[in-house]
Amino acid sequence: MRLAFVGEGVGCSPEAGLVMPDAGESELAALERTLSGMAFPDEVAALDERVRPAFRWVVRSRKFDRNGEVWEGEVVAAHDPDAEPRPFSSREDLAALLAA
Repeated sequence: MRLAFVGEGVGCSPEAGLVMPDAGESELAALERTLSGMAFPDEVAALDERVRPAFRWVVRSRKFDRNGEVWEGEVVAAHDPDAEPRPFSSREDLAALLAA
């Protein structure tokens, strides 16, 4: 399963980020182009209908390389998307922010 948000002249995928249609390309064609490069799992993990996940953080990774040795980005509280993002520049920084 892949999630995508589609708007007028733009799309957004958690895996691919902002997806801009090429000149003369529709939003649907841009989404199709993006999805064609992704692997899809054979099974989707089932979520117990009695369980409602309570997400605490949104992690925006700007840079991720060498299996996490290089990891930079920012964290925002999921319940307050207007809150000031808190930057991190390593796995350790991110772990501290997520533990707060």
